Amino acid sequence: MADDKKKTNPSRKIVWLEPNKKSKNVRVPPADMLKPCHEEPSVSGLTSSMPPINLSEVPRGHYTINFSEVFTVYDLKEDYVNVLKKRNFRHAYDILLTQQTWGPVGLHVNYLKRYHEILLLTGKSELAAETRKTMADLMVESIEVDQDEIIEFAQQLQNSKKFFDAMLFCYIAAFFYRHRHLTEKMLTNIDRCVFQLAQSITMFWQLGTEDIQNKNRSCLSKLIAESNLRSLIKYQLIPMLFDLEKMILKIDDEPKYKKCLYGTLCAHRIEYCQGFIGDQTGRERTIRDAIQAMSLCFGPQSEDYQVVGHLLNNLGNTYECMHQYDSAAMYYNQAIDAYKHCKIYVSIENVVRSIEKAEKNLKHVKTITN
Repeated sequence: MADDKKKTNPSRKIVWLEPNKKSKNVRVPPADMLKPCHEEPSVSGLTSSMPPINLSEVPRGHYTINFSEVFTVYDLKEDYVNVLKKRNFRHAYDILLTQQTWGPVGLHVNYLKRYHEILLLTGKSELAAETRKTMADLMVESIEVDQDEIIEFAQQLQNSKKFFDAMLFCYIAAFFYRHRHLTEKMLTNIDRCVFQLAQSITMFWQLGTEDIQNKNRSCLSKLIAESNLRSLIKYQLIPMLFDLEKMILKIDDEPKYKKCLYGTLCAHRIEYCQGFIGDQTGRERTIRDAIQAMSLCFGPQSEDYQVVGHLLNNLGNTYECMHQYDSAAMYYNQAIDAYKHCKIYVSIENVVRSIEKAEKNLKHVKTITN
C-alpha cells in the first residue's frame, strides 16, 4: 500500500481548472450551494495591539487620491523602522514625506491592511471580514483606482510572497468588479480573483510547510507548527473564498445559470485548498454540494462541463485519502465518463490529460485493493 503522504499529494491526484476558460451557455442554479466555514478559536499566540478604527473620523469623498500613491508592495512603515535602525536618516525622511502625501484616507487604509493581517493571525475571522468590507467601501468612496489595477497589484504582492496582503487585494478586486459593473465579463473577472486568491493560499501553504521542515526543531514542535498552519488556512483563509462564492450567488443582475456555473468554479477552488491541507470531510461536503448544484441547474447536461469531471476525480481522491478505495474507484470511473462526454472544456488536449490522470488514479486504487 502506498504511504498516506503520497496519496494526499495534490500534484499527482488533484486536478484544478485554470481561470478565464469557461462556457457561456448555461441554465438555472439552486440557492445556497455552499455554507461558509465555521469560525475556530485563535490559531496563534499573537494578540492584536491595534484598536479598531473609528471611520467617522476619516474624511470621505470621491477619488481624492490615486491607488498607486497609497499602496506599495513593501510596507513603508516597516521600511521606515528598518532605515532608522541603519541610521539612514535621509531615506527615513523621504519615507515620511511619502506617507504625508497619503493624507488621512491613505493612512487609514494602510492601517486597515495591517490590522487585517493581525486579525487573521489571531483567529478573528469575523472582524477580518468586517475589515475587508470596510477597506473596500473606503477605497470605493475615496481612492481613484481601476479594478484591473487592484488585481495586478495583488499579483505583485503574491510574487513578493506578501501572501496575506495578496489575498486581501484579490478580495477587494472582486468587490470592485462586483459593484462597478464596468464590463460584461464581470463573473469571469471575479473568477480570476478567486483563482488568484486560492493560488496565494496554496503558495502560502507550500512556503509555510517548507519553512517548518527546514527549521531545526523537534518532531513534536514541527507537528504543532503544521497543525497551526492548517488551522490558519482552514478557519481564516479558506473562508475568504466562501465569502467570494456568496458574493457570486447573490448577484441580482446576472442569469441564475451563470451564477451556478461560476459558483461551482469557486467551489472547485475551495475543495482544492481543502484537499492539500487534508480536510477531507470538508472537501467531500464541498464537492458533493457543488455536483448537486450543477445537477439541479443543468440536469443531465451538467456533465457537459469539464469542471464536473474535475469534481468527480477529486471526490475519488478524497475517498482514496480516507482509505475508502471502492468509493474512490467508483468516482474515478465516473470522472472518466464525464470527461469523455464533456462538450465545454479548456481544450481537447486538456481533456485528454484529464482522462489520463483519472485512469492513472483508478489504476492506482485497484493496485491497492488487489
